[in-house]
Amino acid sequence: MGNLRPAPAALTPPRVDRLLVALDARDGLPILRTLGLTAEEIAAIGRIARKRGVRPIDIAATLLRAALEAVERAG
Repeated sequence: MGNLRPAPAALTPPRVDRLLVALDARDGLPILRTLGLTAEEIAAIGRIARKRGVRPIDIAATLLRAALEAVERAG
């Protein structure tokens, strides 16, 4: 009987919602949605971030900086 573990907490809808909010806050995804990016664009940023081992918000900031520099150079 010593190997019995407590059952995991039930994944109720409020718990799932809180988990998703916590993950979003960590990755900066609400900010990406606020910028008006599509789900496909956010997914692409997520893939790049996973490959590089960084947060999606870091990739988005780098892309935004590069775009601003290109616009400034173009005049």
